[in-house]
Amino acid sequence: MSAIRPIELYSRGKQLAESGRIVQGLACMQEFLLACPADVHALREAGIMLWSLGRLDEATEHLRSARRNSAEPDPSVLEALVEVRLAAGDVEGAEEAGEKAHKLQKRQESGAER
Repeated sequence: MSAIRPIELYSRGKQLAESGRIVQGLACMQEFLLACPADVHALREAGIMLWSLGRLDEATEHLRSARRNSAEPDPSVLEALVEVRLAAGDVEGAEEAGEKAHKLQKRQESGAER
């Protein structure tokens, strides 16, 4: 039997989660992250899956890792972090992430206009 390539795990994880099989999707994404622990997209996807399962501290950890590992700041990571922190009742954390997302979007918009 051949081993599953990491990219197949990532794709399968997204497909499973999108079809409502979040626990199975998360398992695939976590296996992918064992091979590629700094992958920003997988960290964000896993964070969103964890959030939907109510595992807010783990979701926060994954989203913060995605933010730290990103060469280019990604507003979608910060936006997800805002939602997770609000769900956890951490208004200050949500406000901080929201302010960063807003500033980042403004910078990206002004850069695109040049």
